[in-house]
Amino acid sequence: MTDRTPILIVGAGPVGLALAGDLGWRGVPCTLIEKTDGRIDHPKMDLIGVRTMEFCRRWGIADWVRDAPYPGDYPQDYVWLTAFTGYELGREQFPGRAFEALPPESPQKRERVPQDMFDPIIKRFATSFPAVTLHHHTELVTFEEKPDRVVATVRDNLSDATRVIESDYLVGTDGGASTVRERLGIRMSGHPALTYTTNVIFRCRDFHLLHDKGKGYRFIFIGPEGTWLTIVAINGADRFRMSIVGTPTRSSTARTISVPRSGAPWARISTTRSSRSCAGCGASWLPTATAPPASSWPAIPCTSPRRPARLA
Repeated sequence: MTDRTPILIVGAGPVGLALAGDLGWRGVPCTLIEKTDGRIDHPKMDLIGVRTMEFCRRWGIADWVRDAPYPGDYPQDYVWLTAFTGYELGREQFPGRAFEALPPESPQKRERVPQDMFDPIIKRFATSFPAVTLHHHTELVTFEEKPDRVVATVRDNLSDATRVIESDYLVGTDGGASTVRERLGIRMSGHPALTYTTNVIFRCRDFHLLHDKGKGYRFIFIGPEGTWLTIVAINGADRFRMSIVGTPTRSSTARTISVPRSGAPWARISTTRSSRSCAGCGASWLPTATAPPASSWPAIPCTSPRRPARLA
């Protein structure tokens, strides 16, 4: 079975969706394939820059981004601290996104909208055009460049069936581990690892009540070795990303404490890349489901060398 499309776009992240949307907006037919179901568990992006917002303004969807559910009044402060129960070393204050002034060079400003909020917006825009066809669970297997076309073989990851798509152009928007880039023999230079961190996503709808540092967008924990942990407010409400910093020779989850498997309502995590760790000391814990209100959390005993002794 062979399909035909003028432009085949591989990868339906924000770049691929934006390209498909722009082509559809101009009336250019295209097909966009994505090997996953499109769900975002770990948003890699959490800020829409000025230039991207200018594109959204051109497309008529700037208001969609502005009205995303990230609270407009949530402070965007950067806070440097030793621990939530320790010292606050410094704070750079930024207003909530609803109160941030426009830059002098643009009619748009940046927007704090994470990828799991932005992708559905740009997908809604792209798929509103009849010229755009989107296929999830569809993975690029290989392709061959011919003088007048590109012949790609794709696989349905649900049925394992393969088919051929011919196009005038093939565009790779499939991320750093791009199949398109690798098949074209385009090498990457430099060190392949930018950081050695363990990312943990956790939920707590009143997290700021657990400490006296108040609300902030990014908490940066400083120890003798420098920055060893950050916590970011993903959605300005109940979802946070904790990034535990490691090194090439030291695991970011080396410190552990013993936690009972039951009766620990404070040890509740939604998703994690490789480990679960205490927000106060970096020590590992055992997860269960979703965090209850912070008012019901007990003080957390911790025997890690990474003091303080308790988080709340």
